[in-house]
Amino acid sequence: MKNDPNYYGFPGGRPKWPFARTPKKPKPEPVTVPTVRHGVAILRLVDRGADTLRAIAPGLGMMRADSAIGLVAELDRSGYISRTRNDGRSERIISLTSKGRKALEMAQ
Repeated sequence: MKNDPNYYGFPGGRPKWPFARTPKKPKPEPVTVPTVRHGVAILRLVDRGADTLRAIAPGLGMMRADSAIGLVAELDRSGYISRTRNDGRSERIISLTSKGRKALEMAQ
């Protein structure tokens, strides 16, 4: 009973209440315009319907789709866009998140 997580550390102690430690909600992050190079341009392209790297790279003036991988990955990590899982058989589909839509509205 001494190591029982449902009781406080002394014998015959009262049980821990399930609400004794409630996790606090995290503060919402303020939405800002992305600082990634070409970040706003990528958000605009995705908003207009470019949903793959092959469609985004020419819109940024890049010859190869591989050139935009790092930029799109950084926006994905920051939460502005979301990409589908990479199953190795198809391209990852890119879509805007609510944070990305809000940042796009702020940039205009």
